[in-house]
Amino acid sequence: MDAKRTPLYDCHVEEGAKLVDFAGWQLPVQFSSILVEHEAVRQRGGLFDVSHMGRFRVKGPGALVSVLRAVSSDAASLEAGRCLYGLLLTEEAGIADDLFIYSPGGAPDELQLVVNAGNAAKDLALLMERATDAEWTDETDDTAMVALQGPAAQALLAPLTNLDLGAMRLHRFASGLVAGVEAMVSRTGYTGEDGFEIITAAGDGATLWRALRSAGAEPCGLGSRDVLRLEAAYPLWGHEIDEDTRPADVGLSFACRADVGGYIGGTAHQAYLDARPRKALVGLVMNSKRIARQGAEIRLAGDRVGAVTSGTYSPHRGTGIAMAHVANPERKSLKDRRAELIGAECVCVQGPTEIPATFVPLPFYRRS
Repeated sequence: MDAKRTPLYDCHVEEGAKLVDFAGWQLPVQFSSILVEHEAVRQRGGLFDVSHMGRFRVKGPGALVSVLRAVSSDAASLEAGRCLYGLLLTEEAGIADDLFIYSPGGAPDELQLVVNAGNAAKDLALLMERATDAEWTDETDDTAMVALQGPAAQALLAPLTNLDLGAMRLHRFASGLVAGVEAMVSRTGYTGEDGFEIITAAGDGATLWRALRSAGAEPCGLGSRDVLRLEAAYPLWGHEIDEDTRPADVGLSFACRADVGGYIGGTAHQAYLDARPRKALVGLVMNSKRIARQGAEIRLAGDRVGAVTSGTYSPHRGTGIAMAHVANPERKSLKDRRAELIGAECVCVQGPTEIPATFVPLPFYRRS
């Protein structure tokens, strides 16, 4: 099947973007270069097309109950204009996906979810299967979504909207006009910087993109987005998280609410948490600019202890960086397992290549 095009496809072609097939969508991997786009986000304001992300709406008297049963976080705590990170778990507490829940009106009869593109079809099927007295709608093809990220994001967006961005705190959102079109704006992102994600009708996507570009936002692609999220140590499904990984393995237990019997996978999560994780997500800095890719074996004192989940070159650190899963044979807490490894030297083995590295705390980058 041919890759789908986002509502911003023509904008990307006009700007000469290098397009790739990602999760069944044609998306820009870069416009200028990954390094230039990385700098744009860390220093100014970068603009991403994230229209490939799955966007669902659930309505009905059972909307909230259905989301509470399906998702780990406490959607019942959401007030109007707030959004919340959560996990979709399997019965065994494996991570089927991570997502954001939005409460547009604060009422229990309507919620919105944003999920990973590659899991959208699977997620929707799971959500519908777990629903009672609620109707799910896939709004992905009817909407466009962009992310404006960087220290200048608010200054770039403010002249284009009637919303009070200064009053909008992290994980808050509001609906209003942006560049003359109706849009929902949230203070969220996936780069480690301040910023906003904006959803509008598909037919208004190009207007929104061009207005933000005219305001000074710099176009960025998937390549820089991956570097930015890795520096910030944000997990990516299929890398740090998957159905064989539990929240306790990767520091995501905060997204699992206390009433573990109230959501699918909750009881299994608590049992696993009580027994302590079998593996731990850790950070590695290469002793050079070389990159250890996903699957590279990690050897500590000659023994295989784990594997790289994501690796890249970090412009912020000036070296290769990686996140990895390592074994936790003594079933220590995630905090203790990480602490005992920090400062230890290891080797990342990638085919015939060995890359010396050092265990370090996460994240690799934290904005001041």
